[in-house]
Amino acid sequence: MCRVGCKTTHSLTATLCLFQVIGGMVDLEHMQDDYERLVTNLLEWIHTKVTVLNDRNFTNSLTGIKRDMTKFTDYRLQEKPPK
Repeated sequence: MCRVGCKTTHSLTATLCLFQVIGGMVDLEHMQDDYERLVTNLLEWIHTKVTVLNDRNFTNSLTGIKRDMTKFTDYRLQEKPPK
């Protein structure tokens, strides 16, 4: 009877370990998918912002400069990630 109980306990332990490993692998796959999505979004954002910020055609009027300054301030305070 002890041998049957020991085998059952060992089998149960091995099954639980297997479920933990599989669960960990599923979690890693989800984390990898999230990482790839975040990196893709970041690269798109960088490409867009570099294009916008490389536009060096500044207006030569006070209202145009104020508008550009407001756009830059919005970028700096709302879009730019903190260090």
